[in-house]
Amino acid sequence: ILQQLYNAVTGDEIGTGHHPAELKETIDDHLANAVIVLDEIDFLLANGGDDLLYYLSRQTHDTQVSTISISANHPDLIDEVDDRTYSSLHPHRITVDPYTESELRGVLTAKLDSFDTTKTVTPDAIHEIAATTTNARFALIWLQHVLATTEDSVVTADHINAMYATAVTRYRSRLLQDFTPHHHILLNAIADLTDGTDAVNTGDVYNRYQTRCRKTEQDCLTERRLSDFITHLNLLNLIDIDHYEGGTTGKTRHITLITEP
Repeated sequence: ILQQLYNAVTGDEIGTGHHPAELKETIDDHLANAVIVLDEIDFLLANGGDDLLYYLSRQTHDTQVSTISISANHPDLIDEVDDRTYSSLHPHRITVDPYTESELRGVLTAKLDSFDTTKTVTPDAIHEIAATTTNARFALIWLQHVLATTEDSVVTADHINAMYATAVTRYRSRLLQDFTPHHHILLNAIADLTDGTDAVNTGDVYNRYQTRCRKTEQDCLTERRLSDFITHLNLLNLIDIDHYEGGTTGKTRHITLITEP
């Protein structure tokens, strides 16, 4: 994030390997009258981002800088950051409610005009998607997938239902497109072991992940590193995690694949 902020405020492209203090010093010299948007802040919080949030919060004392943090998992930061950081940020929370079925139908209908297609989509097809999910990203991917793969000139609810499973697969791949191949392998390993109703423990997931790595000639990551990747999948709402006492190291996690986005 500091690297991207440096590039934005200086207009220069800087690579990796620079000390954070060096980047902050240059940013301090250039940053003024800015709004910094941190999307999917959950990943920052999961990777020791407290210091960065505190640094950004202090910018408001000398310059006109505001920080917008977007989270799908944490309704409030008070339990996620240090008291010092929370006090300095002094956040004002804005809650965005999920789309209603009616709102999502409107979004899908409006988006049709921007799709490069000559196909006609019936109202019952739009209704079927909106009645199945409130996830707008998945709904759009589902509709686009049907339009791209259906040979018929008219798309109906039957076409929508027939493409649900492959749309889910495409949605998962889209969420992971900026992640590593090991995230994909890990998710496939979890899918191998559960149909979305049975929970599996992390030990079994790691064993299946190793098997998939050998088949794809990938070097396996350590179990500790893969634990971070399991957290990433959870933050993306691709899996559910329940924590239990009594594992080989005192605690274990039971994982369930989320089958309905």
